[in-house]
Amino acid sequence: METIERTPLASGGLRIEGPSRDTLADRAYRSIRVAIINRELVPDRYYSEAWLAGLLGVSRTPTHYALLQLELEGIVEIVAQRGFRVRQIPQSEFEEFYELRILLETNVLRKLAPTVDEEVLATLRDFLERQRRVVEDPITFQDLDEGFHRFMAEAAGLHRTAAIIHSLRGILWLGTSTRPAAEREAVAGEHAAIVEGLAARDAEAAVAALVRHLRTSQGRYKAMMEEAGAPAAS
Repeated sequence: METIERTPLASGGLRIEGPSRDTLADRAYRSIRVAIINRELVPDRYYSEAWLAGLLGVSRTPTHYALLQLELEGIVEIVAQRGFRVRQIPQSEFEEFYELRILLETNVLRKLAPTVDEEVLATLRDFLERQRRVVEDPITFQDLDEGFHRFMAEAAGLHRTAAIIHSLRGILWLGTSTRPAAEREAVAGEHAAIVEGLAARDAEAAVAALVRHLRTSQGRYKAMMEEAGAPAAS
């Protein structure tokens, strides 16, 4: 029978992450996310919500909302009377994630390219510059990665699409947070190719760059899973 974890984490405890202007729930979300990435919270072990709130130094309410968000993203499972646990994400879900991203974001670029203005391009280039400065910082880099893709949807006026892209963020960072800095540098270059297509108002060039980017990311993840001996699908 699986037990509920009540002992300290290996790191000695969690710290609330994120800007002070964010809500406690948002900051708790970031802290739990970092703990999962760092494997301080591991899959298939039940943890007490009250225990986690104590480690975070906040009440159970923001901790609960943070866990609900992670559950919506498919990262954790909350079980009544047992607590919560981090899910093992099957390869099939990652494959679906990339297919969905391609469907959504190719539509974004076809919508955005003909009407993109210099202000939008300047913002996208700013994302690129900031990403290049933080390739050694996987969490900040991943936040900017998410922001880059979501901003394009917002700029295209596709706010529902932007919300869906935002809802996929858990799979994004869980699948890519452990890649080395050299791969993050390559990602910034792949993003630059998308921006070049948009700057030329060439929707098909931007779409082709996006598809290469996402397929390359998918291939990197699959190779990582195969090296770790994980099954290809489940």
